[in-house]
Amino acid sequence: MYVAVALNRAESQVSAGENAGHRLAHVSVVRSLTKVGALKQGQVLAQDVQLKLGPGSESSGLRLIAFVQEVRQGRVLGAASMPVNTR
Repeated sequence: MYVAVALNRAESQVSAGENAGHRLAHVSVVRSLTKVGALKQGQVLAQDVQLKLGPGSESSGLRLIAFVQEVRQGRVLGAASMPVNTR
């Protein structure tokens, strides 16, 4: 099982290559990806996970994405997403 912290939206100014001079918009940009556990078929995983945002990171515009991925083939078996809510 993995948890990703992702920006809902980001922009970049391209200075070289075929897109030089263009401003590109991006969605769901992963800031961090953390493996939080491993499951066996029929097993349940219930655990609290603490993720730290990097210095200067704003919680607005971020979302958490959790997903379970098959070991051998890499197929995603399930996923969920929710906005980051810091208090």
